[in-house]
Amino acid sequence: MDDVIPRTDISAKITDKLISSLDHDNWQTRQEALGEVVSILASANHRVAANVGALPGALKDRLGDTNKNLIKTTCDVIKMLADDMGDGVKPHVGKLVPGICGAMTSNEKAHIKSAAALALCALMANGGCSSAFRPIGAALAKEAVREVSKLSFSLPGYVDTRPDRQRWRLRRRW
Repeated sequence: MDDVIPRTDISAKITDKLISSLDHDNWQTRQEALGEVVSILASANHRVAANVGALPGALKDRLGDTNKNLIKTTCDVIKMLADDMGDGVKPHVGKLVPGICGAMTSNEKAHIKSAAALALCALMANGGCSSAFRPIGAALAKEAVREVSKLSFSLPGYVDTRPDRQRWRLRRRW
């Protein structure tokens, strides 16, 4: 397919100004920068060459954004980028997957989880499952440690409030 419809090199359009706009303090500026990335991908007819510069790193940083709507938009952009790059996304899978797994597990909003799941599926479909397994395992292990630490703080309080454990609580000597 690449012989018939060649992929477009967008590295010249991924400027330092665009990358710095993706990391700006103002959320509207970050949103405009994500919109600019979408328009760059659309102008390349959704056939992008593997050289995308610092874009994957900047998108990874946006997966931990304080604005939840920007996390969803970032997941949508990552899905679009993975589909547009095809197997050229393989070198970037290890960089993007941990952030996507973090977005999927740290948010309770269903639309963010579904956008993250779609982005993860696109990365695995285009970059190959084998390149995603190690980063997924590492990200999930990191999340598991964080969740276990939360659980260890909340478990004693839970045990103390259960009515069937009242007798145990009275006999406990700490």
